[in-house]
Parts: sequence; C-alpha cells; structure tokens
Amino acid sequence: MGCGPSIKNQDLSRLENEIVIGVNHSYKICDKYNIKFKYYTVCDYGNTWKSDNKEIINLNTILFLGDLSANDYFKNIDYYKNIQKSEVILLKKGKEIISDNEFEWKNKNILDGFLQCVHTPAAFTLPLMYHLGFKEVYLIGIDMNYLMKDNYFYGSRIPNRKMFDTSYYERSSKEFGGIGKAFENANRKVYNATLGGNLNTLERKSLDEIKW
Repeated sequence: MGCGPSIKNQDLSRLENEIVIGVNHSYKICDKYNIKFKYYTVCDYGNTWKSDNKEIINLNTILFLGDLSANDYFKNIDYYKNIQKSEVILLKKGKEIISDNEFEWKNKNILDGFLQCVHTPAAFTLPLMYHLGFKEVYLIGIDMNYLMKDNYFYGSRIPNRKMFDTSYYERSSKEFGGIGKAFENANRKVYNATLGGNLNTLERKSLDEIKW
C-alpha cells in the first residue's frame, strides 16, 4: 500500500483480513480502516522516518528499514529498542542500477542489499516480497503523480525537485516493469490495483476483480 490519493476512492475494508504491506506513511489509513500491517517498509528519512518514527515503530508489524532510516535506527538503537513494538530488520544497500533502455533485476538475493533505484516501493518493497516468497502482489496507492495538489491520501507534500522531471517517471516505470518481469519469470505476478495513476508497465487488476 502506497500513499497516493487514489486510495481515498477505493473500498479498503476488504483488506482488513489480508496480508498488507505498508510503505512510509501508509499507517495513517488506520484512522479510517481496521487494517493491520503484517510488514512495513521505510527507506526515506527526511519526509517519513524523521517526523513519524515513533508512530511507525509502535506498529505491531515486522518493520524493514533501509538507507538513511536504517542508519538512524542503528545510531540510536538503545533509544528505539526501549520504545518499539515492531520487530525491526535492517537492510543494507546493494548496487545502484543504471539503465537507459530497460531495467533488469538480476541479483535477487536481498541479503546482498536492496536495489538503489529512483522509486522506493519498487527498489525496496517488491524485492523484499519476492524474498519472502509471495506468489501474487497487488499494488494500491502507487499513483506516480506527485505534481497534483493533494498528492498523498492524507494531504499534500512539496515534491522533490527530481519529481518535476518527466525522466523520473519514465525511469521509475521501467523499474516497476523490470521487477514485475522477474516475478513472472519465477511464475509469480505483480498486479497494479491502483485506481488510475500513471504506472502502466504492470498488468492492471482492480480490487473488485480479485478473488478473495
């Protein structure tokens, strides 16, 4: 579950008994739905972990931290261990992926480090779900449109400068598509169940089409 504004227009009540993986500020949806996050991932520091670490680390979840959020946890480990309810697992960085034409995910061992890509959910969460053995993954709230007024389901956030560059979205879409192909090659599947949005490199399937 991403944080795009589209999830405000979806009926998420059916997720209350499903395995849900939260990303960054996804926990804010719990004010409206009784969703329990089995897993949670945070890689961002400045806009997520720095401001909301107490709320996130008090979730009853398995929390995976990477990059700057992992560094902060490690540096302040005694403090966090005293307040956390989450089981925390730190992941190290892997190699940066550079591709001008097509993104291909080759090294699938998450223990070697997570992918360094432009889009955190693609680089961090999907490979983690692959590592954990999920056969089907459905993405919601991955709108990939940060330039609209209310660019998150809980309000607005000023986009990073790179998000004004169309090449950012092109590269990010390739990353999602490349990781999706890796799932397919292993007889698994990633579907885009986001309502609308700009991610078109994954097969779409609405929440109403899913057999629960």
